[in-house]
Amino acid sequence: QIYLEEDSPTQALHCFRKAYSLSKSYSNITPKKLQSQIALLLGNTLDRLGHHLDARSILEEAYEQDKDQMELAHAYARSLLNTKSPVDALSVLEKTRKKTLDSIEINLDYAKACLATKSNLDEAKETLMEILEIHPDLAEAKALLAEAYEANQEFDSSLQVYKEALDSHLRENPDWLTRLSLGISKVYLKKNQPENAIAVLNSALQNTNDEQEILKFLSKAYHAANLREKAIWAAKSVLDLNPIDEKNLDW
Repeated sequence: QIYLEEDSPTQALHCFRKAYSLSKSYSNITPKKLQSQIALLLGNTLDRLGHHLDARSILEEAYEQDKDQMELAHAYARSLLNTKSPVDALSVLEKTRKKTLDSIEINLDYAKACLATKSNLDEAKETLMEILEIHPDLAEAKALLAEAYEANQEFDSSLQVYKEALDSHLRENPDWLTRLSLGISKVYLKKNQPENAIAVLNSALQNTNDEQEILKFLSKAYHAANLREKAIWAAKSVLDLNPIDEKNLDW
């Protein structure tokens, strides 16, 4: 854990793997609570380092043996979200949040699971609004609320909150910038404002890690604005980025 405090997760991973192996070898004399804690530390570290499937495997086994450990349940649910299994994540989070209603992180992940599964959208929206009443500057909650409004086709509210999220520190994160820029652009097109979508997407294009998705939607926005040549330019730019991608060719 000292390695984690020193921001050295790779070194910590080696120690946690060894501890986990020992806890499994001596499971008959290792307290259940300690086994769960070791699995939690190993799973979280794997997740932090991007080994999401390995993290999920470790956390799933530990969760099945100790479902009452809230931190473990939350970590397992998060690993399910990270491995694109939002339905399973939602099932775990629905049980977990009932026991810890005041947990900001659990409620945020619950909202993420609802949005990913397109279910319980009204409850997700209410949950995010309650979080923002307590933490009005929590940018991630604003971003998720914008997406919840969009999913509910409340486009005026969605647009307002997207703008607030884009004005936050999330703009400095290329992944969030892409996600928010695409989200607000979809709302602009729904409101028949392609020129605003074009402005947002062109701005995002300079700082994104995913030029392909931005260019795809930019082509759509240009087309909606009757700018045919620019729409074709954006579409061809997508192919130039990855000319052998069959999905791009079909698109």
